[in-house]
Amino acid sequence: MLKEVEKKDVELSKQLDKRIAEKTEIIMKMTEVTEKIMKAKQEIAEVVDSERKITSEFEMLVPSNHPNRAQLLNSYKKKGHRKKVQPSTLSLF
Repeated sequence: MLKEVEKKDVELSKQLDKRIAEKTEIIMKMTEVTEKIMKAKQEIAEVVDSERKITSEFEMLVPSNHPNRAQLLNSYKKKGHRKKVQPSTLSLF
């Protein structure tokens, strides 16, 4: 009877170790995902800020009663969505 209890104890101990390893892995994955979410939120905030700047600049340049305001607004917004060349990607030589 003692051997059966000991055998069961060893089995439960192995299961516990396995669950602890799984928990650690899940926590690591959660941390990675949380970091990705924070980066994405930061990028979103930057895009929103850029959009606000573009809109305010447009409002300063084009009066509200301009006959081609809608067309100008569309092309002006496209300006903000273009990718900018990163300095690190430029080759000087």
